[in-house]
Amino acid sequence: MEGGSYIKRLHWRKKCYPVQTEADSALSIVERTVFVSFKEYSVRIVMPGKVIGTNGCIDKTETLLWSVKSDYFLTEPYEMWAESKVTNTWAWIVTGVFILFVIIGLIIRLFRKRKI
Repeated sequence: MEGGSYIKRLHWRKKCYPVQTEADSALSIVERTVFVSFKEYSVRIVMPGKVIGTNGCIDKTETLLWSVKSDYFLTEPYEMWAESKVTNTWAWIVTGVFILFVIIGLIIRLFRKRKI
């Protein structure tokens, strides 16, 4: 923060002016090394398949978006979740072939019983 903006917020300004530069430079070092920053940022992801649940925002292209304030992480945990569903095409094909074999087997069995 430029120009001692943190120090100016304090009520005891006169006592803090001698250490204003040192305090602001120390705080900027802490911000760079410990915290991401105190600015907002966003997280975007694309899930496979159809999104069936999320606590984020969804745009037209099925991209999920969470707008995050990094100072929020200092006080509370922030949970981002998404759930999607992918159709198992191979499972539908295997199931269809199995049902087809069962139906063909039942038809063949009925024809053999009628011949006897």
